[in-house]
Amino acid sequence: MSKPQRRRIEAKQTMSLPSKNHSRDDRRIILGAYYLVPNSHYTEVWRHPYSETDFAGKGIYQRLARFLESSGFDLAFIPESLAAPRGDDGSLARGLEAGELGTIRPDPTILAQAITDVTRTLAVGVTLSTTFWEPYHIARLFGSLNHFSGGRVAWNIITSGGDDNARSFGSPQLPEHDSRYDRADHVVEAASQLWQSWQPDALVADKESGVFADPRRVTEVHYDAGGVALSGTLTLPRAPGGGRPVFIQAGESERGRDFAARWAEFVFSIQNTAENLKSLRDDVRLRAGRLGRGPDAIRLLAAIIPVIGETDEIAQARSRYLTDRIEPLRAARRLARNLGIAVPENLDVPLVAVAGDLEALPKRIRRVAQEVPEAKATFRYVATQIARSSSTAWVVGSPRTVADQLQEFCDSESVDGFIITPTHFPGSFEEFGRSVVPILRDRGLIREPETGSVDFRSRLGLGPVR
Repeated sequence: MSKPQRRRIEAKQTMSLPSKNHSRDDRRIILGAYYLVPNSHYTEVWRHPYSETDFAGKGIYQRLARFLESSGFDLAFIPESLAAPRGDDGSLARGLEAGELGTIRPDPTILAQAITDVTRTLAVGVTLSTTFWEPYHIARLFGSLNHFSGGRVAWNIITSGGDDNARSFGSPQLPEHDSRYDRADHVVEAASQLWQSWQPDALVADKESGVFADPRRVTEVHYDAGGVALSGTLTLPRAPGGGRPVFIQAGESERGRDFAARWAEFVFSIQNTAENLKSLRDDVRLRAGRLGRGPDAIRLLAAIIPVIGETDEIAQARSRYLTDRIEPLRAARRLARNLGIAVPENLDVPLVAVAGDLEALPKRIRRVAQEVPEAKATFRYVATQIARSSSTAWVVGSPRTVADQLQEFCDSESVDGFIITPTHFPGSFEEFGRSVVPILRDRGLIREPETGSVDFRSRLGLGPVR
């Protein structure tokens, strides 16, 4: 063997977006579907009259995957958490009763296999945490998935958030934020060495000579840094699609941006202004450039919640209906849980009166509170807005209005694609696929559905693995 080696993006018929000084290039919009259940960034998904609720069986996910592929979506995006959600009182009871996000959470790798089994071109983004997984586990899982799928599985790299996740693994709390990213760097680095440990032509299977794998073309990996250690090689040959999964990352802290600049090919973001999206995209690309990566090495995917009607007026009525479905007490409990405080007796008290300095609040909550005058930013108002979208942009209108807005996002170079987030499951994706996607396709803004199998990296023209 060889030696080791500030405007809201919501529902306007016209939107003011960052200016663009040159014409749009040939890039196509990347479309993904966020498999969020039983709730999503909109917290009443499972209660919507059009939602299905068999979230534990694979049928609903496979039917949706077939539709996504036939419609021309590029990606099914699967989240991960490692603990059941709790209520504001710290109990499981309230989280389970409300069907909070993550109450049902199948293993993302098993779900990915179920999706790729019934599709030929649809890629799957699988979320796994570097805090709780070892490099060898990760390398073999994604190696297996990409061999079985023909190179269609991406890795959404997270470090996990919330001490409940740590308690599922016998620890009272998570490691400190930046130290989790330090470990993530080492985990990704070690896993990458495993993925590259077999040269593309190492598997010979020559029955006449009796050589199955050429040991001269397989590297034994020896890694020991940052508390991450392994010795050996992967028990799989080089996988299709460049040998490793496409990397996705969603952290927006300073440390998270540095991590994305080093590793990510896609950055996933939840923002509610085009300016914030463009700022993030430009910043991460600038950091990547300092590391020697090209300007198009990183693409930004923004979460959006489309609310579509036959006309703009009908869409606005649906938007109001969705907001009216939010239960004020449950919304208040969610916000209190996020802030680590008790629900105030008077929900109409200003948020700052019970939560303190806005600058010390989580970024998404702070954004909502700062969008309106302090007197309007009551606990009730902020709780409702968070329950409505968790700062995810709502795009409301007729199919043509929604398509216009998405095109403007991309023309302004704020984003490279969208992760569609549901208000009802799976109907939100079906409505978007049947009404908005044909308009985008007529404008040449999205890819035609593939007729044969193709790996994710080749489909999106991401270039070779560095």
